Amino acid sequence: MFRSASGIYRHPLLTKLIVDIFCSDQNKKAQLIFTTHDISLLNNNQFRRDEVVFVDKNERGESSLYALSDLKIREDATFNKDYLQGKYGAIPVFRYDDIMDGE
Repeated sequence: MFRSASGIYRHPLLTKLIVDIFCSDQNKKAQLIFTTHDISLLNNNQFRRDEVVFVDKNERGESSLYALSDLKIREDATFNKDYLQGKYGAIPVFRYDDIMDGE
């Protein structure tokens, strides 16, 4: 199953429920691939490091993908906090002037 998050808002608890259903023992042969901007799921209780993939876009608009397991991080790292601090990259750059000028 593949579902894009483009323009669709789902409550974080509903998204977590869907992920939990796919990760349950009853669904061992099921696979879920999804995109989200909801960082509440970005934690080591929900996913292993090799199950989290980031997409980073450079200045030329080219995207690169890399797994959290590709990065050197502490065993006790708090994934969502460290992500917001920019430790893993894949953080959007917001330029006030570009937004106000409509670019």
